[in-house]
Amino acid sequence: MIEIKRDGIPSLYIGGRENSSLAYMTYEPCEKYFKQFAEAGVHIYSFSATPTESAYGLSKTCWVSPDKFDYSQFDERVEKILRADPKAHLLPRLYLSSPAWWDKKYPDELVTYDAGGGKYKLLFHHPEDKNVPSWASKKWRKDTKKALEKFIDYAEKKYGKRILGYHIASGTTEEWMMWGVHEGFWTDYSKPVLELFRKYLKKKYRTVENLRKAWKEKNIDFENASLPTKEERRKTYLGILRNPEKEQKVIDFYFFLSELVVDTICYFAKIVKEKTDNKKLAGTFYGYVFQLAGKHHLQNGGHLAIKKLLNCKYIDFLCSPTSYYFRTIKNGYSHFMSLTDSVKLHGKLWFDENDIRTYLSKGKIGLWGKGKNFE
Repeated sequence: MIEIKRDGIPSLYIGGRENSSLAYMTYEPCEKYFKQFAEAGVHIYSFSATPTESAYGLSKTCWVSPDKFDYSQFDERVEKILRADPKAHLLPRLYLSSPAWWDKKYPDELVTYDAGGGKYKLLFHHPEDKNVPSWASKKWRKDTKKALEKFIDYAEKKYGKRILGYHIASGTTEEWMMWGVHEGFWTDYSKPVLELFRKYLKKKYRTVENLRKAWKEKNIDFENASLPTKEERRKTYLGILRNPEKEQKVIDFYFFLSELVVDTICYFAKIVKEKTDNKKLAGTFYGYVFQLAGKHHLQNGGHLAIKKLLNCKYIDFLCSPTSYYFRTIKNGYSHFMSLTDSVKLHGKLWFDENDIRTYLSKGKIGLWGKGKNFE
């Protein structure tokens, strides 16, 4: 559980005792390293898992068919940890996506991107070359809810005493950035997004007259309002800032997009809390206002609704890697990606993922942020 200390700093308590919250996270589970961390007094372990489908090859498909789930890899990874450290506390990172059979069955629920010329195409997420679900899809949320509930039931029944909580992940690089943002795609133009965006506009503006005045469009209404095109999103008048006199449509879309991300996170975090009687932690990656400081990355990424997430009662912790900027010899101080004092003031923990690798790091995961040489 998390308690607020007298000095106002949130702290993690395990078994009634305050814990440093230091944890070991790995994409390549190895008993040798689990044992080393245990010997060093670190007993919290995070690792990749999924109740549905993962991305980047982090976990094999769990939701193999509509009524069939395969938890064998999850079991294998947990058992490795428990063999190496009988005192282990588990914080599995659950990637939420959609399996290929689901994509084929529900093509209208998948992410699309603006390909230019008024054409929208389905996004294929690298490196698996498969489609990805729209976070606005009610069908995906409903089906994934069932899969997540089944997973938690299984995990709690078998390893409940060792599970500290669940890290909910999705999107680009697990970090709830909009699909395709790093690859230069402009998303999401799917039917679920358009429908939800129109409802968002109706709730915000209430009357058609208010909408037309804000957007400077005479014939617009809540039934025909469209999503801003890639070209509209790319163009700005004040550098990184948007001019409401000329770009209110784009502004509305970006606020909507970020709120969609946070609503999705909170939707699944609530499931974690309900399925565990509020006894287990729920957390996520979010709030990269420093890391995504570029004009389009910050707005396209969907990380502009941090206030809403900080007020979400189902979230216990936020997380990010240490920034990938400023790692060279002359300015190698790096920094946090988010507003960590705000996280603290809202009674939540902040996990800084020390994602800094030496020049000796190997493997496909080990190349990102890797040092060039010994010096």
